[in-house]
Amino acid sequence: MTNLIRVVAAAVFTGAVVAMVAGAASGHELDRTSITCTTVSGTFHDFGAHDHPIVWHVKLGAGASATVATTETPAAFVGAGTASADIAALTATLDGATATVTAYATWPGGQSAATTASVTCGTPAVAPPQVGGIETQAPVAAPSVLAAATPVPAAARFTG
Repeated sequence: MTNLIRVVAAAVFTGAVVAMVAGAASGHELDRTSITCTTVSGTFHDFGAHDHPIVWHVKLGAGASATVATTETPAAFVGAGTASADIAALTATLDGATATVTAYATWPGGQSAATTASVTCGTPAVAPPQVGGIETQAPVAAPSVLAAATPVPAAARFTG
């Protein structure tokens, strides 16, 4: 009988530990992440009031990771919500080139996995035209040196 109680107690203890570990693993989840030229955003669930703020960290290409101001909707949500950050200032420097954006979110006591996306952002710089491999330049307007016409006082003269 004593052995049976020990086996049952061990099974209950093991079940409680497994439930605790599984519960912790399923909490604080990032469901979806979206990365565009202007925004990084994610949908989060299983968050409590103490799991805020959520902060996005963004890296452009091989550059350093930057912490980006993040907006939560609804603010300090409990349960599910979104967290978004404006990254337009980072990606505008691409000048029409393509780069990899890597982003991950952090919150008190946790961090999401990193997500990457390839984006082409910004406006390409306009190169000056070339003729035969020589760079051309637009002509510069010369300053006007002509004076306005003014009447010249003179007596009328008749010749015939």
